[in-house]
Amino acid sequence: MGPISFVMVVMACGQGDSCKPMMTMPAAYRSESACLADRADILGALSRPGDKLVAECRSERTNNGASAPVRSSGKARPLA
Repeated sequence: MGPISFVMVVMACGQGDSCKPMMTMPAAYRSESACLADRADILGALSRPGDKLVAECRSERTNNGASAPVRSSGKARPLA
């Protein structure tokens, strides 16, 4: 097992505060604190009036010291 990196997952929340992953940001962070430091800026850039977005920093362990794979579902889209 290699080092741990962190990715930011942006989720859209609907009624009743049930949230679904909307996208994974295309950046890996070396620490949770670095990920958390970007959270407000990223949510501010993605949010529009009426949107309810949250972001979580999640850890990913890499194999053999290689970079952690970062999955992305694409660009932010309007909430239904």
